[in-house]
Order: sequence, then structure tokens, then C-alpha cells
Amino acid sequence: MGKIEYCDLTGFACVGSGGWAAYASLAAHPYNVNLYPGEAIYSLLVAKFCAESSHGVGDTTAFMTIRPTDKLNRSVSGLTPQSINKLREKWESMKKVPDGVADELTADCRASGNPMFRIATPKHRRHRRRNVRR
Repeated sequence: MGKIEYCDLTGFACVGSGGWAAYASLAAHPYNVNLYPGEAIYSLLVAKFCAESSHGVGDTTAFMTIRPTDKLNRSVSGLTPQSINKLREKWESMKKVPDGVADELTADCRASGNPMFRIATPKHRRHRRRNVRR
């Protein structure tokens, strides 16, 4: 049996095996109902692309908008597969880590005199000697 979940605060819900990845993407952009249509569409499609890393989510994507006033058996607006694939190529070509940032963070971490984490090692371990009979 399903679980009722209210999504009034976030303004969106994500379901399926890729739901958490999509949710994280939408929360990071951040997605909300006040975005311009192009920004909202971009956020939704990127969330779908992020969800594709999850088991069971394929890369086939369809996008359409349905309004409450749309009638059954009528055409609705949407994007062609070519438009979606063009956006996917642009998104995939974006650098996930900007140039120089990894080196800068590594240098900053090493330059710090105070370690952020301390690994605890036991001072002395006493091992019992077994009585070995020969």
C-alpha cells in the first residue's frame, strides 16, 4: 500500500528509483513554481538526467506540459526528442568541477596548520601470548 506524502512546502515530488537523485537536483537549482517556463523546464530535465544514474531509469525522455484546461484527445505542448538530446549534450559537456578548484582546495587543506580530522590510533596494544606447546 502506498504512503500519502504532502509536498506543499517543496512544491514538487519525485518518485521511482531515481527519485532521490531528481529531488537533490531540483532542491539544488532551486526549483520552485515561480520560475520562468524555460528555467523550470531546464531544472526538470536536468533532474531527470541526474536520476538516470539510478538503477532502472533509462535515458529515454519525453517532456510535455498539461494544463487543467486541456481537453482529452487533444494535442499538448512539449519538447521534441531532438530538443531534449541537444540540452542533454550541453548539460553533459558542463564541467562538474570548475578549473583550478580541486587544486586550490587541496592546497588550502594542506596549508592549514590545524587538521580538520584527527585519526585516533591506539597507543599500545597488548597482545596476550598464547602458551604454545612444542
